[in-house]
Amino acid sequence: MHADDLEGVSEGLRDHVRDPRRVAPSGTPASDVVVVRSSNAACGDELELHGRVAGGAVELWFRARGCWGVVAVASSLCERLSGTPLEALARCDAAAEVAALGGLPRSRAHAATLFQRALGELAGRLGAGR
Repeated sequence: MHADDLEGVSEGLRDHVRDPRRVAPSGTPASDVVVVRSSNAACGDELELHGRVAGGAVELWFRARGCWGVVAVASSLCERLSGTPLEALARCDAAAEVAALGGLPRSRAHAATLFQRALGELAGRLGAGR
């Protein structure tokens, strides 16, 4: 990644690019973890969102292949949403959350859509297991 790629990006999102948090451990997930996948055929970005409900709160992790925007969005939103009730996932507006963090350049805006799609599916699957 070239340093100019992050020009105009908030320090909060830059931090998640440099030091991603809530990255899913390698190997097979535990039996109580639900995994969903979302991809963007236009650019090839792929996101795996891992989640489980423990003690009434959601725990989230991710794996991503693709641009830094997908990593920044997944890292920051997994960190922010972990520990919240399951219902918070259904109410989450990834684009609004990313905008509140300072936003992404137009060329990376698809990252919020990719996360939103995966989050919706994950919330549905976690809710179905209750």
